[in-house]
Amino acid sequence: MLKYIYSVTEDLVLTAVLTGFLFAYAWRFFDKRGRRVVSIGCGFGWLVAVIIAILKKTTPYIDSGLWNLRFVGVYLLGLLLFLLMMAPFAHAKLSDSRADLLQQLGIAFMLIGCTGYNATEPLTYPQVILLSVKSVVSSDYFFRIVGWILGLVLMFVLALAVFKVLNALDDQHVVAAAVTGSVFAGLVLIGLALRAMLTRRIIPNNHTVFQIAVFASNNGLLFGIIMGAIALVCVAILLVRSMHVQEPYDNPAQHRKIRAKWRNRRRWATVAIVCLLASLINVTVVKAYDSKEVELSPSEEFELRDDGCYIPLEQVEDGHLHRFTYESPDGVGIRFIIIKKGEGSSYGIGLDACDICGETGYYERDGQVVCKLCDVVMNIRTIGFKGGCNPIVIDYSIKDGYIIVPFETLLENEVIFTR
Repeated sequence: MLKYIYSVTEDLVLTAVLTGFLFAYAWRFFDKRGRRVVSIGCGFGWLVAVIIAILKKTTPYIDSGLWNLRFVGVYLLGLLLFLLMMAPFAHAKLSDSRADLLQQLGIAFMLIGCTGYNATEPLTYPQVILLSVKSVVSSDYFFRIVGWILGLVLMFVLALAVFKVLNALDDQHVVAAAVTGSVFAGLVLIGLALRAMLTRRIIPNNHTVFQIAVFASNNGLLFGIIMGAIALVCVAILLVRSMHVQEPYDNPAQHRKIRAKWRNRRRWATVAIVCLLASLINVTVVKAYDSKEVELSPSEEFELRDDGCYIPLEQVEDGHLHRFTYESPDGVGIRFIIIKKGEGSSYGIGLDACDICGETGYYERDGQVVCKLCDVVMNIRTIGFKGGCNPIVIDYSIKDGYIIVPFETLLENEVIFTR
């Protein structure tokens, strides 16, 4: 549950704050038609993100890197239109209505690009959760989905609160926040796009470009905090203004109306602070707590004979995960696991490693075998068969009350535990 709350927050906090900034700008400077253009752009961005998220997990035809480059291109086109149409020469060359329309399209493009880039991954989480639980009717599935939903709700409320706060400030504050936020988000996306272009050799390798790409890739948390700090400045300005309200009024009824208006604004400022604080706690404290490394259970003793490792059947009859380590002549610890599959004499046996996640290993949680790296829950009945995140299959035999794992099959996989 906690994992999906902080993962959604980390993925979407920048998009949520930027959405609040751009909608506040649209509601301040555009008419009803212009607001509709911006709203359609935002909705279209989410629709595209949903479609790509579904196709990404159900078909092999979605190249995430190329789609991200397209989203960055759309965003930068929108940013260019947005900034150019603010310049005085734009209105000198174009009519006010055309300049406004181009700026509205610019904001719509920015919302499409930013949402498409950042929202696609969190929208795949329901499908990821399905792969990591036994059943959709399990409590494990329920709590993880609830965590995912809570993360989305927190980001929606944050975007709404930022919009309400900024909408209560003066024109210059709205413009400053929208421009600062959109330029900063553009710089972040450019840095991330450089990584994708370097990976696909679209641009030649360069030390400076490589360092920028690495910095952008490794500092998503920092960028989210900076964007939140920009929003917090707006909140602080509103709270300071609310302490020195000097709006004129003609009668007590107007005075009560003014007081109610500012009381409502202070409440939205409080909501914004709570959401920003909750987001910060999510991506720092909660993430650190939930990401504590799981310690693998210690390896158990077994017999070493001339031809292999001998494990007595009674040692692994309890239906729990048992881990064993054979030390090769080169001093490499080669781990393998054994678990009895319910009733009968069937056993799940394989290396404590898989082709996807490497030698990170498996652990037992609530009667389930779980991959330590990706948190995928294994179907115990499929352990011993190839596929997915299952343990790498090894040869073994059962004879005279022992499970026998030959040395040869372990040494063939020695390289996996030396990476």
